[in-house]
Amino acid sequence: PPPPPPPVTAATTTVPAATTTELTATTSKNATISTTIPATAVSTAVPATVPTSAENTPRNASEEVMLSAKLSVSTISVDVSAAPTAELATSKQTSSADAENTGDTGDAGNTADTGGTGDAADTGPAIFIGVSVEISEAADNEGHVELAEAEMLLRRALATAETLGALQPDTLALLHELGSVLHVRGELGEAEELLRRALHGREHAAGVTHLETLGTLGLLGKVFFARGDGDEAESMLRRAIAGYEHVLGVTHGTTLELYTELAFVLKKEGDYTAAESLLRRALAGHERTHGDDHSLTLAATVRLAVVLWDEEEPEVGLGLYRRAFEGYEGLHGPTHAETLAVASKLATLLEGAGQAEEALDVRRRTAKPSDEELALAALEVAAAAERTMQRSNRRSLSHDNLLQISA
Repeated sequence: PPPPPPPVTAATTTVPAATTTELTATTSKNATISTTIPATAVSTAVPATVPTSAENTPRNASEEVMLSAKLSVSTISVDVSAAPTAELATSKQTSSADAENTGDTGDAGNTADTGGTGDAADTGPAIFIGVSVEISEAADNEGHVELAEAEMLLRRALATAETLGALQPDTLALLHELGSVLHVRGELGEAEELLRRALHGREHAAGVTHLETLGTLGLLGKVFFARGDGDEAESMLRRAIAGYEHVLGVTHGTTLELYTELAFVLKKEGDYTAAESLLRRALAGHERTHGDDHSLTLAATVRLAVVLWDEEEPEVGLGLYRRAFEGYEGLHGPTHAETLAVASKLATLLEGAGQAEEALDVRRRTAKPSDEELALAALEVAAAAERTMQRSNRRSLSHDNLLQISA
């Protein structure tokens, strides 16, 4: 009889360990992002009878590395993330804890963990990381970018991403970011269209309670409010708030920001009671999270004061304005822009309430000295220094006289 076939054994392919592995991503403008990591040997068992094709070839160490970066485009938050390429794999690593630590009250649409998107992230090139690096190259020293240039770069990247599929993470992220830029620029119709597409895709790919979905919901609510559609704005914001309360909690910065956004919508619709309730919740959350004298707490205090004043509760409103003025003066000083803005409003309201003496005191505390007053003050300082020196010289001379008399 013929001899039995040899048993199937597993062959092991090993990538030798090195001291470090350097990963580099290069943009069209030759800007380079590099990271160096400790490299380890990677062993993968491959059946001996299976041919080694490109699909079955084990990944090397660099392909297992996940990178993430984040930059700020004016008021737009851009989270750099993309899918693996032949040389580099990238993935979002930001979690809800990152958003909590930043205390950011801006758009959270692309600052969340992307868990729940399945394997869709494994099919596209690193488009988002490329456009984000290009945007960072265009930024000034303070990290600000002209919105027109950001829009151009995002449109170009979106056109490329859409060729890979409507539900690709890159496509959905770019739809959200471009919609955010257009919202700031006032191009509300197209912003709504792009954000609806992003919302539909994220609900399908990640789920209705995923943080990215909630971020797009909240931003879409702001766009509807800017367009004057209070009913749609309220609906979107309430859905986003319910999700954020469940996922992040009632004192998270994004939740508190949406309380404020919804309060503005309700105030415009004439529901002052509901608006006041939401603003009180926002103020209480900032007090608990940041303390009484934090800038976010003081801003929430001013917002509540505005609603209470409009609600014809002037004494309570004035009390909150006084508190905000004292807080800003202690935090920034009497001539800071935020201090001056609150002081001007407070003084005007005090004058209208017949409290002219207190209004005058507020204006004096925040008045900037004129050039002539500054020059006179400088002369007084110089004269005082001269008098001090003369007194010191006289004391020294008197001491020398005493020594001579003693001798």
